[in-house]
Amino acid sequence: MEQVRQLVLHFLSSREVLFVRQTLVCHPLGQTKACSTTTFLVPMSKVYDISLTLPDDQKVTLQVDENTFILDAAAKAGLDLPHTCLQGWCLTCAGQVIDRPATCIDNSAALRYYPEDQEGGFVLLCTAKPRQNCHLVTHQAWAMKIYRRKRGRPTPGGKPMFDGLP
Repeated sequence: MEQVRQLVLHFLSSREVLFVRQTLVCHPLGQTKACSTTTFLVPMSKVYDISLTLPDDQKVTLQVDENTFILDAAAKAGLDLPHTCLQGWCLTCAGQVIDRPATCIDNSAALRYYPEDQEGGFVLLCTAKPRQNCHLVTHQAWAMKIYRRKRGRPTPGGKPMFDGLP
């Protein structure tokens, strides 16, 4: 019992979610079965605080587990953030990390996300999963488009360079 208590304390201190599962285990003994209930503590995903700053300077903090896209968590919380493709391609859902390197977000599910995007702190919320607590500014599609074009990277519906824009 002490081991179970220590395990629970470990998971609670690491902010991992625990799922308690009780299972009926039966073992055949001759012609009868002996059954007992066994309790399992199953570690689930880690949960992170993701703070969002919206265009009206409203700040919202979401608790997002490491297997959930930030855009999905925001929608579940009632936020209507811009999005179109839900594949990490169109830049409509772009955000920017403002308090640490963009490595606090995993954008590996995006169809078009470049190392330069991460260097600039940009993330695509539709394919972004948290890896640390972090603070993001939403509605950054235009800023990300300009950033990419200045670096010769393609943007949806555009050439690698802006004509007449910085």
